[in-house]
Amino acid sequence: MPPLKVEYAKSARSRCSLKECAQFIDKGDIRIGTGTMMPGSTELSYKWRHLNCFTKRQLASVTSAAALEGVEDLLTADQEMMKKMVRGELVGRADLVGARKRAREAEVGVAAAASSVSARPSRTAAADPDREGERCPFGAMCFRTNPKHFRDMLH
Repeated sequence: MPPLKVEYAKSARSRCSLKECAQFIDKGDIRIGTGTMMPGSTELSYKWRHLNCFTKRQLASVTSAAALEGVEDLLTADQEMMKKMVRGELVGRADLVGARKRAREAEVGVAAAASSVSARPSRTAAADPDREGERCPFGAMCFRTNPKHFRDMLH
């Protein structure tokens, strides 16, 4: 049995290794990794998945949640979720993808998100009504920082 590791995602750069999913794993979400040795490497690396993307076939090799490396570092509520995962109760539950991100957004609230957008310099079509250009699909919620983008696009 390959080693299994569970942790909170450190960034939003890892993708779920389940081919049917292949979505990014949000920062702070719980992810479970299967240890693999890459050719030419001496270190163990992990193929990460969302909890609900861990298949029943993979779960057959897991004896208990305590057998997973890193489970003791999780919050108590998340340790309980790991026990549910080991019992197979989370397989295929798409509502779990991004659940922690939604919970964090609810805690912070819409006001904090609006204040971070208003902290940026104003670059809207109203600021320069004669300006022509393509409209940015993200509008006022644009995350980009490239000055060329703001010169070329309307927000």
